[in-house]
Amino acid sequence: MKKILFLLLSAGVLVAACTHKSAPVITDRTVEPAAPAKPAPKFVSKEAEAGYVIYTTQCIRCHNAKPVGQFTQEEWAPILKSMVRKAKLDSVQTAQVTAFVNAYAKNSSSR
Repeated sequence: MKKILFLLLSAGVLVAACTHKSAPVITDRTVEPAAPAKPAPKFVSKEAEAGYVIYTTQCIRCHNAKPVGQFTQEEWAPILKSMVRKAKLDSVQTAQVTAFVNAYAKNSSSR
């Protein structure tokens, strides 16, 4: 009797494991897919290009990175001073990020 019960149970598990399972189908999209990333700007120097990479990878760890052209170089100075410390950037990375920000910052005369 135990053998028959064991065989029936084993057969049931085998049949359940081998049945076709369907994946859920999304019929209505509730969230639009993210927009494709903007292409990187043409860089004025290799240092600014390296700064762009640091800016787009390190700054977004804690918050959304602001568009560099949103502030002037003078406005960026205290921001960079504070954020460089928080991001624990070394002197080379700091120089690269500063070069990137200074190259693409808003002109102070365009206010």
